[in-house]
Amino acid sequence: MQQRATIVSRGMFVLSTLVVLAGLSAGRANAASVFVWVASGSKIVGYTQGTNGTGNTATVAVTLNAPTGGDYFSVATAGTSGTSENLYVADSGNHQLSEWSWNGTSLTQVGSNVNFAADTAGGSISPQEIAIDGSGNLWTTSVDGQIVKYSSSVGSPSTVYAAGADSGALAGARGIMISGTTAYVTVEGAYGSGSVYDFSTTSPGTPALYASVSGTVGGQEKGQMRGAAVDQAGNIYYADSTWGASGTNQGYICKSATCTTAFTTGLNGPNELQTGLGTFAASGTTYNCDVLYETNYYGGSIEEIATGYDTGGVSHSHCGNASEGTSLGNFLTGLTTPSGIALSPGEFALGGDTVPVGPSFFTPEPGTFALMIGALLLALGIGIRAQRRQLQ
Repeated sequence: MQQRATIVSRGMFVLSTLVVLAGLSAGRANAASVFVWVASGSKIVGYTQGTNGTGNTATVAVTLNAPTGGDYFSVATAGTSGTSENLYVADSGNHQLSEWSWNGTSLTQVGSNVNFAADTAGGSISPQEIAIDGSGNLWTTSVDGQIVKYSSSVGSPSTVYAAGADSGALAGARGIMISGTTAYVTVEGAYGSGSVYDFSTTSPGTPALYASVSGTVGGQEKGQMRGAAVDQAGNIYYADSTWGASGTNQGYICKSATCTTAFTTGLNGPNELQTGLGTFAASGTTYNCDVLYETNYYGGSIEEIATGYDTGGVSHSHCGNASEGTSLGNFLTGLTTPSGIALSPGEFALGGDTVPVGPSFFTPEPGTFALMIGALLLALGIGIRAQRRQLQ
């Protein structure tokens, strides 16, 4: 009888421990999803989105302020939207990279910042854009031509693509986007020219020229290359802010290697790009169109542009295939020099940089949740040992 009571007691102890753990996990989960993250120098803001199809109804969910001297230039995401989401932030002012955990209610830094050397070729702007590949590796660009890769499990660069290694092809690197196992890097060239290079993320080799631009557009010299993205049909897009003066610079967005469609409507200094679930209604259909999100650096807005495809990559009339490249309007306005954008993973982001699994290359510091789990497991062990002594 004593042994039966002891076993029951031990079982109840284990059960109560599991119940407490489950309660803690449930308490951490939160369905309040951020739709889009925007980097704009002094801060990164996460915006929620109302019912799909309502358009400009975004509201602020959380704000991450840059430290003294910081310039939050680019952002990427990975994980599960609103519950277990990681945010990766490039601070080009302090030359740092940081990782943040978003659980639906708060942002918590994971580990410590990773420091970069100042970029001597681009006014000390390092790093520029960041991207995550499907294997959970993080890539960064610098204007001096360095492409730095961090593997999913280590905190130091596993690959450094330097300008000297490729005859300077990537000198002037700005944006980076990864589609499958191919990386696309936009490169700012001499005044009046720019280019896009691609290379394999699994065996980089020598970068190959994907596209080049030259001349003028709208009276502005081409070549201020910025972000890149890929839609659900596999089309590649890249942005050029052009060399116009601040506030008068319209810029354009190209599609494919030959720039068959130059998107210009409503642009004012296009910067980082991403594709994902659209928010504006079109012909009575609201939520299954794949659109291009574009940051207007000078215009202070996030614009949606029709790709002509639905979320399955199929050309569809209600997604604008008859007017591909048409602006669907501003998703956000009133921003200050927005440069980086990332849609939350899962149901929002559809292609390009956002992936289900991201890198965990920062050494995590023990948080309250981890300490509580550790204490409970310790208590569980002590309780079992005590029960064993009674059995003896």
